[in-house]
Amino acid sequence: MIGSSFRSAIDRGYLMRNSMANVLKPKSNKQDKKVRALTVEEQQLFTDYLFKKDISNCKYKNVYLIQMFMGLRVSEALALTTHDIDLAGKKLNVRRTLTKDELGILKWEKQQRLMLEKERYLYQIILCRQL
Repeated sequence: MIGSSFRSAIDRGYLMRNSMANVLKPKSNKQDKKVRALTVEEQQLFTDYLFKKDISNCKYKNVYLIQMFMGLRVSEALALTTHDIDLAGKKLNVRRTLTKDELGILKWEKQQRLMLEKERYLYQIILCRQL
């Protein structure tokens, strides 16, 4: 992306040369993880199980439900606050993500993503939280 920006700047006459031309992208030594998504049947069974569980017995119940129904990453779901939920507008504002820095210290990273509520699920999750 930066390389194409530099090429565009050269084309427009803003720069004389592309200083990104000889920059090599770092390669990761991490092995790719194989991730298997839940089937529709597995999602339904898990959802049914969670809706039957009391919040006091299932600490991450709401996190799992929000992730499944809204498609959030773990770090996005854990960074949500009540200010991010707009029931009237049926919107969920994903403004932050929870990450660890190189020392392993938790921190918030800003991001902006607005998601429309999928049917009634967010409202159900909030009601379960209050029960």
